[in-house]
Amino acid sequence: MENKRDDTRVVINRPILLQEFTYDNEYEKLDSPITAEIVDLSSSGALVKTNLDLPIGSCFYLKLALQNENVPIIFNVIRKDKAEEPSYIYGCDFLNINESIESKLRKFIFAEQIKIHNMNKKRA
Repeated sequence: MENKRDDTRVVINRPILLQEFTYDNEYEKLDSPITAEIVDLSSSGALVKTNLDLPIGSCFYLKLALQNENVPIIFNVIRKDKAEEPSYIYGCDFLNINESIESKLRKFIFAEQIKIHNMNKKRA
C-alpha cells in the first residue's frame, strides 16, 4: 500500500479494542468493544483494520501502549478502503499530538525498526 504519510511508518499488527467514537459532534459508546488491528503506525497517523463500518471524519479514542506507558491518542479517519469481507482499512491521522506524545511515538517506532532490522539480520 502506498505511503500517504510523510513520516516513517512501522508495521506493528497490534490488536486493539474500539469502544468510543464521535462523528458530527455526536458521541457514541458501544455496549461492548469491537476488536480492531493497528496495521502500521507513524508519528502522525496509523492504518487500522476492523469490521466496524466508520464514516470518514469519525474519530475514536485509544490509550496506545508505547514502551510501558498508555498514551492517549485521538484517531481521525481520513481515508477508508474496503478489505476482505467484512473488513475495512482506515487511514487515520492523530488529532491531539503534542511534542511529548510525538516524541514517544518516534522512540517507539525507532525501537520497532531496530527489532525488525535485527530479526532480518539474523535470518540472512
